[in-house]
Amino acid sequence: MAKVKSTKGKIFHQYMFFESKPAKRGILSLILGGIALALIIAGIVMSYGAGGKGGTVVGSMGLTGMILAGFGVFFGFQGFKEEEKNYFFCKVGIIFCACIFIFVVALFFIGL
Repeated sequence: MAKVKSTKGKIFHQYMFFESKPAKRGILSLILGGIALALIIAGIVMSYGAGGKGGTVVGSMGLTGMILAGFGVFFGFQGFKEEEKNYFFCKVGIIFCACIFIFVVALFFIGL
């Protein structure tokens, strides 16, 4: 157990590694990012297999992946509101989902 020092409502830990549970919304953020990445990769593979004529199926997979990545960023930030939790998964989930979101938006603008 880590030694805890409290000053004006803030909690400081003496050691970097301490026993705490991860934020649930941070884990949800990573899960949504994984699903979004799987959808994007599946859409790319389907589009390549169809010779670039994927149509609405590939487009809907990309749009769904982008929406899930957006929700992943949202839930990652919501995970920081959980008190006395480990925020590692929140940080990784936000970065991961934001990269996926930016990638899909860049694909959209390249296609225009």
